[in-house]
Amino acid sequence: MRRLSCPISTALLVSTLVLAMPAKPHAQAYHVVKQTVLGGEGGWDYVTVDPDAHRIYVPRGTHVQVLDESTHKVIADIPGMRGIHGVAIVPKVNRGFVTGNACRTQGIHSSLSPVLG
Repeated sequence: MRRLSCPISTALLVSTLVLAMPAKPHAQAYHVVKQTVLGGEGGWDYVTVDPDAHRIYVPRGTHVQVLDESTHKVIADIPGMRGIHGVAIVPKVNRGFVTGNACRTQGIHSSLSPVLG
């Protein structure tokens, strides 16, 4: 059996000790500023924030709730959808896109237009 050279064995020992040490917790850069209780039917998935229009879009499976960013009040509730999980907003063309898993839905939803900002 060969002996490992001193630099190699030292490097292995240091590596093992470093990996065995618990990670030092990092300072938390994020904190809760405000909490909002979403009433209504359905869970929610991917929330979209439009900072320019100050709107928050919350897909709820069968409808999209639109909240005012500063007050968190519901300013619109857009029904008539099925199985949606996400909303994408394109202000330049005044359109909202929804995506979901019911029949692999993807589409343009023009009823988002009045609440785009």
